[in-house]
Parts: sequence; structure tokens; C-alpha cells
Amino acid sequence: MAMAQTLHLRAISAGSGYYYMNKQGTNTNAPFVAAIQKNAIILKSTAVQLNNYKSFGISPDKAMMGVLHQDSGNYATTLFEEPGKKLIQNKGLSFGSNDPSLKVYPLNNGRIIVRSNIAHFDIYNPEGALKASFSNGSGSLQGESISRLVTDYSGETIIVYNPKINKKGHKESRIQRVDPVSGHTTMIYYNSSESIKDIQVSHDGQFLAVLFENHKKSHVVIMDLFGNKIHSFHFDNALTHIAFSNNDRYITMVQGNSVTVYHILSGKKAGAAYLRGYDVTYANYIPADHAILGIGSNYNKGSDKLNKVEFSVVDLKRRKIASRTYSGNLTWYPETFPVSIDRLGRDHYRINGFSSLFRIKADF
Repeated sequence: MAMAQTLHLRAISAGSGYYYMNKQGTNTNAPFVAAIQKNAIILKSTAVQLNNYKSFGISPDKAMMGVLHQDSGNYATTLFEEPGKKLIQNKGLSFGSNDPSLKVYPLNNGRIIVRSNIAHFDIYNPEGALKASFSNGSGSLQGESISRLVTDYSGETIIVYNPKINKKGHKESRIQRVDPVSGHTTMIYYNSSESIKDIQVSHDGQFLAVLFENHKKSHVVIMDLFGNKIHSFHFDNALTHIAFSNNDRYITMVQGNSVTVYHILSGKKAGAAYLRGYDVTYANYIPADHAILGIGSNYNKGSDKLNKVEFSVVDLKRRKIASRTYSGNLTWYPETFPVSIDRLGRDHYRINGFSSLFRIKADF
């Protein structure tokens, strides 16, 4: 594969510790900027500071930030709108002070879901009123890991899952669909031999990509919202990352330095690339350009830090690759700030999700 001459890279940073967020699909010049510190979150545009926060999250459309924080002996959720305007504050919430599972999930249009007590979820409407509650507990006497929640871009397809259920010496897992109004749950898939490492929901909310793992082997299932399998993919080694393309027709899978793209409906391989250097932290397929955008780095999950970062664009049709290193350090909270790519033009992209906003353009 031939090497392209140039990959233009522009990093936009508001300073050490600050985090950029642009609403998905927009070209606004006034992004949401927040400093994520150990004990406080500071909004740059308004200088609002929230101390003693327990959790923060970003809405699926990346237009709002929700923070769960301590307030006068209880808890409160505060919702902020891009670029930092306070919308709603819901006070007087009561949770266990040492609950390790506390997490806030802001949805679009001002709704918020709060997780507590390992597998309990409360749904609040835009006015801050509690509208529904549900439990995702499996009832296993041997215990289970903390339940997780994922949604599509609209926030209307809500999925909760038990990543790992301990049952008589082996690991099981379960996936449920949640009604966004009533909170009613419907089980759509149960795996009696594998735990779940990750679930991605397609942008249109019609498909799930589920990454199962058993020891060092991986198993990816593409399914609909009723648990019907579309395709399964088996790997002898562990996958680290999966992602739907923006048009939901392709799924990208990452294994070390290797990136492979499959067509969702046919199951056929659409392309592959091997990126030099450190393992690939994130990658996705850009169908309009027949290109894979990959980000390799030395990623420390314990500290959420990335260094020795390298951006690559691989043109699968012209069999060319353009790469560029970034000398700075980055912070990344993958469960809270998922990476997203906005296509600005031919081989021209904006990358959201890290502690700097990036624009890259490949000249092939």
C-alpha cells in the first residue's frame, strides 16, 4: 500500500484538562467546553463550577451534559446545554454515599436516567420529575457486574445489559430493551457461556452489535431489537473495539493493529488495514470515501490518558495511506465521551471525543 504525502492535522485545545464537545453533525464554532477535574467540573464559557460530582455524561446528540453531584447532604442532577447554559437542576435525590454504581445518562431533549445500586435505573422527564423506574438485576446468588446502558442517536432505543452474571462457576450475560416512557423491560438476548465486553447501537436504533468474550476469544453478533441474529463473527483473539459506520451499513472491528470492516446485511468483508505503531485505540469506516480512519496510541485505561498518538486515513479503493503523529497528551473517557467522526468533505473529518478537537484532511 502506497504512502500518501500529506495528512493535515489541526488540534484545537482550550487548555490542560478541558474537554471539547460539538453537537453531532454541526459545524458550530462555539463548542461545549468543560474542565474535568478530580473533584470538580468547570464550564469554560460560564465559569460555573460543580464540586463533589459523582458522575457526568453526554446526551446521544452531544448537545447536553448531565452531572450528578452532591448538594446539601443529598444529590442533585444538573443539565447543561451547549455551550454551557444551565437548563435544569433536580435536587433532593437520595442515594447511598458509597454506591460505586452511581451514573447519570442524559438523553436528548432534557430527559435523564440515573443508575444506582448496581442495577436500578430511574427515568426523569425534562422538568426533573421521576417518571419511571426499573431494575436490571439478574437475581443470581453468585453476583453480577454493574449493569450498563446504551442508546441510539435519538435516545429512543434504550438498551440495558448485564455484562457478566456469575452462575455456578461460569459467566453468563443478558440484554434487555427498555420502553423510554414506561421503563418496561423486555429481554431480547441471553448468553449462557460468554460475558459482554461492549454493545454498540446503530445510529437509527434498528440494530445492535454485541461484542462477547470468553477467555481470550471474541464473538460479535449483529442482531435486531428483538434479538434475531443477522450475522455472527468469531475471532481467536480478543477484539478491543467495534463501531457502526455513520450510514449503519458497515461494522468496523479492531484487533490490535488490525482493522477489518464488514457489510452488516451480507456479512462479507468490505476492507481491512494494518496500522503500524501502537495498537489502534479507535477506528471507523467512512463509506463515502471508501476509507478507514484509525487512531493508534499508547492508551492507559487506568488513567484515561493517551500519548504517542497517530492518526491515519486509509483509502481502500486507491490503496493509499496517510498518517500523522500528534505530540501532545490526550484524555479520554470512552464510556462518557464516545468518539464520533463528522465528515466535512472529501477525506476531511472532524473528530470529537478527546480532550482536544481534531480536524484532519488527507491529500491522496
